[in-house]
Amino acid sequence: METLAQVVSDAKRRHAVVLDAAQIVESEVASKRGFRGAALKAGFGAFQRISPGIVPGAVDRLLPHFVPVLDPLWAEAVASGDPEGWFASHDEKVARELLGVTDALAARAKNKVVLRIYQTLRGSAEEHVRQGVPRIPELIRNHIN
Repeated sequence: METLAQVVSDAKRRHAVVLDAAQIVESEVASKRGFRGAALKAGFGAFQRISPGIVPGAVDRLLPHFVPVLDPLWAEAVASGDPEGWFASHDEKVARELLGVTDALAARAKNKVVLRIYQTLRGSAEEHVRQGVPRIPELIRNHIN
């Protein structure tokens, strides 16, 4: 079975993964409603104003950190016989693991503005990431042979 690590080691394939993942992030943010959704959109907009194109750039920078977390999760999901169902039923675990990556990176961040925005959004991040977890299998399937 091909791994996500193998896919992203090829520059052209990595670029395609980055673009698709960035689209997922942007559509997940756009789908949020209510007060929390407005707060998330405001924070997301602040990130985008700091640096246009920040989403694909951030995905590209985060991908090498996420892949070692996603590959074993994907293997476990495939072994279950129902990757989509596995991700949907393990959304909390997947979200915690992905946010563990961003938390570790944030702990080493030097850009105080980005760090402050991250810290502001972190409280509701698990809920938002959990809602996006069911889209991960499609992303991986689209890029793994």
